Amino acid sequence: MGDPVGSQVVCLLVDDWKIGKIGPFMRTRAAKIALVLLGLFVLIVRPIGAAEPAAAPGNNAAEREIAAIAAEFHKLQGARAAVQTYPESHDLRKRHVAMLQDLYQRAKKFESEFSYGPLACTSIHTELNHFGIVIPDEHRWTINDNQTVEPKVLVDPKTQISYYLESDGRHISAIDRSGKILWHRDPFNDAGLWPYRLSKPVITYFKFGPNKQAIDLSFNSSQFGSLDMATGTFQWNGQD
Repeated sequence: MGDPVGSQVVCLLVDDWKIGKIGPFMRTRAAKIALVLLGLFVLIVRPIGAAEPAAAPGNNAAEREIAAIAAEFHKLQGARAAVQTYPESHDLRKRHVAMLQDLYQRAKKFESEFSYGPLACTSIHTELNHFGIVIPDEHRWTINDNQTVEPKVLVDPKTQISYYLESDGRHISAIDRSGKILWHRDPFNDAGLWPYRLSKPVITYFKFGPNKQAIDLSFNSSQFGSLDMATGTFQWNGQD
């Protein structure tokens, strides 16, 4: 059925035109009425049996949640360096880790529903590794708490000071010719580093640097840096 009100208005307009009663003012008024009716028809009236418009991407609640998880994860990932720069701020680290763990649990719900689900879980778990957190069912970390290394000794030919790497792969001592211990350091903990990839990163590269003023160190976790030979201070330079 048609619109009775609209039909009546159209008939009146046609009659006005037929009898020549529409002057310039009335023509303007008629045009306005016609435009209003046309707008109402387009906005309100829908043909019977017309197909529903296709859902816009992201309308699905689960897809929106996955997108939200990804956005929050990228923000936390971007803040990692700032959090690790101040390892003494344990409260900041705890909040950061807690938010990552919450994201992991949220992403876990979609692991079988979306291809991004497993990827999200893996990515978040890898990020947690930067803070020494291992999620048991992920099995992406190596537990090596009892690992040892072969002790090594470097001797500076100028000073005859020996630099001794202990078998635990973590402690280094500087000893002069008389046997006096000049300093004893744990570079990993002294620099405030957190375990990465392995539960106990150990030193696997231990050599004099090119300037003969520092010892270059690398851990089996890919973390690396240089140790000042005079003071034993470790400068962390990064990780892969």
